Amino acid sequence: MLQSVLFGFGGIRVRESQMDFNPVLLPYSDAWTIHSFRYRGSVLDLEMTPNLTTVTVTSQEAEDAEMLVLTMPSDGRRFELEVGVPLSYPPVPAVIVTASEEPLLPGSGV
Repeated sequence: MLQSVLFGFGGIRVRESQMDFNPVLLPYSDAWTIHSFRYRGSVLDLEMTPNLTTVTVTSQEAEDAEMLVLTMPSDGRRFELEVGVPLSYPPVPAVIVTASEEPLLPGSGV
């Protein structure tokens, strides 16, 4: 059941070279948070509201963990995710990759 919530409503799809992120708010709720989601050596908090999505890299577990980059395929905007610096954006599909990888469109099936 937890995986259904995390990957269903959380809209998270972990692929070989990227993580697609397209959250859906849970029914009868006005916000929810996924704490300590681990991806590519980084730990992230993901917060969703009807009007805002916030991604925060809370720490990097490995010394050699690469910086993560969030890209919005709808308009091509690209943001580096720095440890401890929240990034907030409208609730649109996003792709998270390491800085050395080029993002692909969500659902492209790497």
